[in-house]
Amino acid sequence: MNDSAKAVTMTTVGADIRLAGKLTTASVARVFMNTPEFTAPLCRVDLREIDEIDSAGLALLVYWQTCAKASASTLSVTNASKKLLDIAELGGLSALFQA
Repeated sequence: MNDSAKAVTMTTVGADIRLAGKLTTASVARVFMNTPEFTAPLCRVDLREIDEIDSAGLALLVYWQTCAKASASTLSVTNASKKLLDIAELGGLSALFQA
């Protein structure tokens, strides 16, 4: 597998986080190592530019939600794909995607 197939980018502007590319088992560690500090009352994660996401990507979002709560912040995840919403529902994690 080439590096571009594993690529994911994270752009942070204030309390807004934009993820793009493939957030999968092959790439999630890189994003995990750059977990932002959740200091704003509301932090938003936009998944609009995610091409592919699997359960490892969902696990990262759950971890970020835990980090946000520990910092007295609320994490809002937007533009999740139907596939991700289905995986979340199966795992009882649908609340992560409800603002």
